[in-house]
Amino acid sequence: MQLPADRREFDFVAVQPLALVDHVCTVNKALVGSLLHNSGTCARGTNTAEVGGSKRVSFEEIQRLLGAVGKFSTSAGGSASNTAKGLAGFGLKCRLVGARGSDEQGAAYEQSMQRSGVDVSGLRIHEGSTGCCVILSCAGLRTMRTYQGGAARLPPKALSAADFAGARWLFLSAYCLYGQGFVERALALAREAGVKVALDLASFEVVRAHLPELLELLHRGGVDACFCNEDEAVQLSGGPGVGSAAAALEVLSRHCAVAAVTLGERGCLCARDGEQLAEPALGGVRVVDATGAGDLFASGFLTAWLAGRPLLDCARLGCLAGAAVLQASGGEMTEDSRRWLAKQRAARGLCF
Repeated sequence: MQLPADRREFDFVAVQPLALVDHVCTVNKALVGSLLHNSGTCARGTNTAEVGGSKRVSFEEIQRLLGAVGKFSTSAGGSASNTAKGLAGFGLKCRLVGARGSDEQGAAYEQSMQRSGVDVSGLRIHEGSTGCCVILSCAGLRTMRTYQGGAARLPPKALSAADFAGARWLFLSAYCLYGQGFVERALALAREAGVKVALDLASFEVVRAHLPELLELLHRGGVDACFCNEDEAVQLSGGPGVGSAAAALEVLSRHCAVAAVTLGERGCLCARDGEQLAEPALGGVRVVDATGAGDLFASGFLTAWLAGRPLLDCARLGCLAGAAVLQASGGEMTEDSRRWLAKQRAARGLCF
């Protein structure tokens, strides 16, 4: 049954089938190069020496990386989780649907989401461990190595209509494509409930590995808003040497009401209902860690969109939110970065 928009309890349901705990390590170029060069192969048998993006590795590799860097910070992670925390920080009502392990890491993940103001009533607790991700942060670039081996995961059949009841939007990451049938199940339930869909393309490796499925999802018209970074955009629109951010925006805007491509220090490209614009990034921002910048961009953009603001305001608030999280470590804003964001919003007339 579809509820009228004014009777929906949650602005967003963020679905992340596998809870992740991020271990963020700040490293220099020499160390990140050495760590990746000596890492051998990842869980799926491909070379792990490629800097940037995200790949799955063994638990032994996670231990090796953490042992080598020594010092790191820990927080709840994952694209959907980060975006949900960002949306909740803007005052929107968000519910998390997924699964965590029965271990201490899982409990810490749940508590972190609760502290951020996210409703966790849809988070299941399964016997076993919670997934983890080592994030090597170097000069504003993050390289992620994720262990999912024995981690608790929400299977597609566990999703139900109740998970989407009372929601206006579903936020989903393309990482969910690693779970066969999960995205299709989530989108089908969202359509039945009259819930709109926002999709983040996750990483260039995901786009490269699942390009046919992604294009099919877009062509079917099941995605209302789509977000990606420049590397993902290149993969979506033809690959290195062929694809581009502008070409990807054209592809996305043909199938989605809203599309945005983040360009790092160059800002973003956005499109909505035939309108396109380029918004420059804010200058003079000290970059501590790029973890979560794209996720917070999406949260700022969507906050403005749901408030009925024009496309320019959506792009501006997205860029400001991304810039705010760049100034902190681990994909979460500190009190200082929140105050900075509030000041920047007020100066630009973006308080709503």
